[in-house]
Amino acid sequence: MSLVSRRFHRLVTTPPAWRIAFARFFPGAESTVGGHVGTAWPGAEAERSHRRAFTRLSALASWRSEYILRTRLLRSLARGRPALQVVAKSPSARHGGGGGQGSAVVTYQSGLMFPVSHLHACFGVGLNKRQPLVMHGAAEQGLVSSSEPADGKLTGWGLADFQAFKHFADLFPGEREYGLAPATVIGMPNVLDISQPFGKIYGEACPGGRLFYTAANEQRGRFLGMSSVARHTLGIPEVTMLGCAVTSVWIAKSEAPLKVSNGTVGIMAGFSNGVLATYALGANTAYEKGLDKGTPTAKWVLCPGIPIIGIQVDDRASRPRIDAGRIWLVVLNALGEVFYLTASPVRADARGKATADELDGVAWQTGRRVEWHLVEVTRRVAKADPFGGVTVDGSYSPRTSSDAAGLGREQIVAETKEVEMFMHQKPSHYQSICEGWDMRRKLVVDFAGDDGHGAGEGIFILRCGLEEGQVAEIKRFTRTQKKISVEDALDSWPPIGAVSARGRSIFGGSAGGSAGGESSAQSPRYEARSRTSSTDDVSARFDSQWLISTLGFGDVRNVQISAVAADESDLATLCAAEDPLLGMSNGSNSSSPFASPLGHGSPVAAAADIPGQRARLIGVGTQSGVVLLWNMRGSRAPAADVVNTVAPVRVVYTKSPQISSLALTSLYLVHGGNDGLVQAWDPLGSSSEPIRTLNSRFSDRARRRIAQADASAEGVGHNYFAAGALVLDPDPTVLRGMVSLGTHLRYWSYRSTAADGYKSKKRQQLRGRLERGSNAADQKVTATGRGLLKDYIANEQRELEREKVAHAKESERMSGRFGTDLLGRGASDEEMLAYATMLSEESFASDEARRRSSPSPTSANKTRRQEGAEAADLEEAIRLSLLESEQSSSAWASSPEFKMPIRYAKASKQSSSAWTSSPEFKIPIRYAKASKHSKGSPGVAAGRSTNKTNKTNNKHASSSEDELELALHLSLVEAAAGFSAEGDFPPLQKLPSSTGYPMAQNLRAKTASNDSLAVFDVNGQRLQQFASEAAPAVVALAKGPRQVAEESDTIITALPEPQHVKAVKSAAKASFVDAPMSGGVVAAAAGTLTFMVGADAEQIPVVEKVLLLLGKKVWHMGPQGAGLSGKLANNYALAINNIGAAEAMNLGVRWGIEPVALANLLNSATGRSWPTEVNNPVPGVLETAPASRDYTGGFGVSLMLKDLRLAMAAANEAGAKLALADTAEHVYSAAADEHKGKDFSVVYRWLGGKE
Repeated sequence: MSLVSRRFHRLVTTPPAWRIAFARFFPGAESTVGGHVGTAWPGAEAERSHRRAFTRLSALASWRSEYILRTRLLRSLARGRPALQVVAKSPSARHGGGGGQGSAVVTYQSGLMFPVSHLHACFGVGLNKRQPLVMHGAAEQGLVSSSEPADGKLTGWGLADFQAFKHFADLFPGEREYGLAPATVIGMPNVLDISQPFGKIYGEACPGGRLFYTAANEQRGRFLGMSSVARHTLGIPEVTMLGCAVTSVWIAKSEAPLKVSNGTVGIMAGFSNGVLATYALGANTAYEKGLDKGTPTAKWVLCPGIPIIGIQVDDRASRPRIDAGRIWLVVLNALGEVFYLTASPVRADARGKATADELDGVAWQTGRRVEWHLVEVTRRVAKADPFGGVTVDGSYSPRTSSDAAGLGREQIVAETKEVEMFMHQKPSHYQSICEGWDMRRKLVVDFAGDDGHGAGEGIFILRCGLEEGQVAEIKRFTRTQKKISVEDALDSWPPIGAVSARGRSIFGGSAGGSAGGESSAQSPRYEARSRTSSTDDVSARFDSQWLISTLGFGDVRNVQISAVAADESDLATLCAAEDPLLGMSNGSNSSSPFASPLGHGSPVAAAADIPGQRARLIGVGTQSGVVLLWNMRGSRAPAADVVNTVAPVRVVYTKSPQISSLALTSLYLVHGGNDGLVQAWDPLGSSSEPIRTLNSRFSDRARRRIAQADASAEGVGHNYFAAGALVLDPDPTVLRGMVSLGTHLRYWSYRSTAADGYKSKKRQQLRGRLERGSNAADQKVTATGRGLLKDYIANEQRELEREKVAHAKESERMSGRFGTDLLGRGASDEEMLAYATMLSEESFASDEARRRSSPSPTSANKTRRQEGAEAADLEEAIRLSLLESEQSSSAWASSPEFKMPIRYAKASKQSSSAWTSSPEFKIPIRYAKASKHSKGSPGVAAGRSTNKTNKTNNKHASSSEDELELALHLSLVEAAAGFSAEGDFPPLQKLPSSTGYPMAQNLRAKTASNDSLAVFDVNGQRLQQFASEAAPAVVALAKGPRQVAEESDTIITALPEPQHVKAVKSAAKASFVDAPMSGGVVAAAAGTLTFMVGADAEQIPVVEKVLLLLGKKVWHMGPQGAGLSGKLANNYALAINNIGAAEAMNLGVRWGIEPVALANLLNSATGRSWPTEVNNPVPGVLETAPASRDYTGGFGVSLMLKDLRLAMAAANEAGAKLALADTAEHVYSAAADEHKGKDFSVVYRWLGGKE
């Protein structure tokens, strides 16, 4: 027993056990098999956990720490306890959760007039955490403000800045944006980028556009120059802003790009003529010596005539990354071409005080010092020209060359003139000769990807599918290093160079140091080698190639991408060479396990051994409210000519009609909808529901703000309640972030006491190890020679002593708990196993002898005992388990004869019949309290007195056996019923009454006798009732929507939600006609429904013939979708009229007017409406109205609320102002909460009307 216990203890505390626990709690997409979560063997769970893709939460993570920390943080996020004491210093700041100090949420005004579209915050790094500072900007307005969210107040920066910017839609109202046909001019919405430490950059995306920069330490900014005077001999083309727009901007978010470029790359701007320019921030004299704010530092013409629409810069760029040849700057143009840099530009010297023209010349000269590379697989594709009418090859484009090309003066002049010629072409020219024009593409880059050979960067190009006829598509281009043999590269082999000898350091790596902490053998492409050296490694030479992958959308159809976000957590953006877990494993092997924070764990040799496999997630939101997540570093194509598909790791179906913003960390995903709904989700799927709702779309506060914004002149055409932007703390263990809701900002900061305690404990352990001289510590060692060696030896001796003490304590604990030293401390596992076997055999022999010596019972009782042996053993095991778990109770521990009698109540005849007829049965189990007189007797059957103990043991055994068998049987049947209940179609809500039943009755009554009718409903009793009422006519009762679809030519659905209609249509695979109805249950029963049809004209005769069997009017509203629009407009008017009727009736009744007399007056005067005439809300006025039946039947108030919200969303998309919609939504929302399931005329009761 002790050996088994010890082995079990080792089993459940090892990394494989924690991996299995992680796989169970975070099932992810891979664990969904057959519609339910679970697998049949633990090994599969361990394998799935190895395949699980996520970014770990801590630098030195193990499966144990990852499981504990992640579960605690998610639990803390769900609880939502405040992490800060908020004191509002601004009168505009409000607190969620009831307000007051200690609130976890702060909501306040941004100071802008247009919806906030951009957010950027500084949260601090590492132990230097601080209260965040946030910058927020409105791209429509061109204005940016700053605030301190912890105090809920604005800083005052930016609000006095220039804002009289030009907009393409105002200057060219008849032209299409994004250069679409006829494409005489190029324009788009203005572009903005902000940086809390450095300021803002704003570009006018219209012909003659200007570039505006405001530094973070000044109140008003300046316009930046872009034009250049032609100097062909220097490679400078003529560049003007006439007809040119600013199509992309970028500003540094950290000091890293400034460091690697010596201040050259602080601001970047891309223009519609294909020019890319960089400017100095002028905010840091340490990296920008002699550079003023907005000074042009470098210029290139990358793709003349093609707009540059995307710029991405590595915010973690460093000198080791640049020296290793990694990509750090990527640019995308409108044809999908991708350009990248692996070197940093070195600014040319400018002598003395330079003029504007001289600074411009220096910028072009600086640009020629680096070489831009084109991702060849993205090169533009020429359109087919079967008749040879095109004189220029559409796949060719010149660009500014580098000094490395070694061009002569005449060649530079010819190249520059050719570039000018391409720049002067209109966008329509390139659309006519090239494929793939799309200015709405999005660019995302994973600069930290790794392939094991110094490359692995991933470039993602997203086609959003927002234009007519365009299909959404996401492609990933991954750079890898391909090995080249010596024979393939003899001509290009570098000359022999002096290579310094590099020895091994006792701290790992080479003595001279290498980029990224790797030895010279791991980065051989940067070291010159001899062509004839016997020590040369053929595989050490590489060449870059690009692998293509597509990100699949799974079962999601008709995707239109509206938002995109990548995991920006600190650990997600680290290269493999910078990863502390991989770096420590490649360090010294001479230190003891306790000298390393990895402890006794096995060393990490590759990314696959790290929890999550160093994955990084990317997510997109769609216009249908769906969020899809992929692993950015997922499986790559096996070869350059093969394109593989990466499946999504999770698909989240939100309740928002459209995703307007996304943010992602390694812990949780936050989506923001265009309806203002903001929710946090677990990307690893521990729950199918959101972890927490950070902002509700239905709050009273949000409705008041929406009403105020829509009432203003600036509010027309803008969504003032959508979640426009999101920002999260890049440290995933700190639960704070911000969302913009129109012009308002909502900041949250939640506490995680348990997780913080766990992290503090780990930090203390790590700090103690570092203080004792761990080799992994990043310390400045000042001692040298013998002194350093003595300190190192002393540290190792202390660690050995500490290890010995810890081992002794562990042995003592194992011995006291499991008896591991019964055979002495030197006993082997085989001896312990033999000893356990001997004890087991002795125990079995003793039990067998006792059984034989006991008096022999009758044959019948003997048979019963044998049959009930399993039940008795099971009861005994449960009793012992419960007894062991309650050993802390002194009352129980004091009685050695204590037993826990468990009784399983037999199901009565009534309950048995109920169980057989309904799957929602219950198993009655009663737990009897222990009695002082009970000595192991299990008692009697449930429902009888426990004091009657005169029954024999045989009857007790038989009763226990029968009851246990029944309980197990019922449990198995219930489990089977639970699985079989899952169907192919979404479940329908069982409403108290609906329009479908009377519609089917009218259809059966008016259908020709030679036509057949098939019906289906989830309520089987209603189906049987319908069949009996339809007799003698024959009605086919279908088993599901699929059978109805297969046996019918025309299908009519009356379903509450769009998802149910989609399910039927997918089963039918038929043409769809949009035909919502009006009139409610009353009109459905009378056959007087009104249908609003959206369909093609040729479909109307067929549709009208069928619908007139159910109603009296069929209105053709237009093409498909117009029917729903008409329905929503009608129901919006109905919702308003119903409130008006209820208020008018309540007003008149309180004045003393009889309800019937008042209703007659309204129906004969101008106050007449359908709610007053047909569906009067006052009980007793109309006997046929739902109000006279306690508001039962009719059109449910929840359905009216749903239609009202749909109408509001549609009006927002159309730019229509609804002055009464917010008030009406508040009324119906409150009425639905108080009077659930009632007719929508119950508003009268909600108003307090007299009945």
